[in-house]
Amino acid sequence: MIDARIIADARHVAARVSHRLNSPVYQQEDVEQSLLLAIVARAPKRDLGRASARTWAALIVRHEAAAVIGMAFAQKRDRRVCTRSLNEPVETGDGAGTVERITTVSSDMYGIQTGRQTRPASELQILAIDLKRVLDRLPPELVSVARLLAEDETPADAGTILNISRATIYRRMVRLRAAFRDAGFESYAGLQEAA
Repeated sequence: MIDARIIADARHVAARVSHRLNSPVYQQEDVEQSLLLAIVARAPKRDLGRASARTWAALIVRHEAAAVIGMAFAQKRDRRVCTRSLNEPVETGDGAGTVERITTVSSDMYGIQTGRQTRPASELQILAIDLKRVLDRLPPELVSVARLLAEDETPADAGTILNISRATIYRRMVRLRAAFRDAGFESYAGLQEAA
């Protein structure tokens, strides 16, 4: 049985949530019902020795109210983001007419704009082929250092793994940079000379 004070507290929080969301009265009743259902759902797990029933219920109501507000704002964001259809026509820009918006969107463009990808996929494939060609020409001791550094190992950790000194690792890194520079990888590896 839920205490009348707990119901009153839930009703008060529901009114505040509805006011915050600018929702109509009938939605306030829905919020109140979801708050009370959250209390009922968690009642079997309540530890009677930790807090009073009202304190326990207030905590559940607060968390559930935050979840309701978060979901409402997420729904509003989704509607604002999806204001256009991928099937609507857009101008090509060269005066040739219109095409569907979906033909102007690519996963490469999305990956680059979101920072998940630095270059188009076709360029990355060519880069992988060129990189393999350079690695095939390197002596085994440089290949092992290159592979460890590519796996985000620090130079010190690479030295420990290969059982060589840090100074030797740094000498091999200098040789690796020279090999990549000679192969034309300045722009990819950030090896441009400082101006």
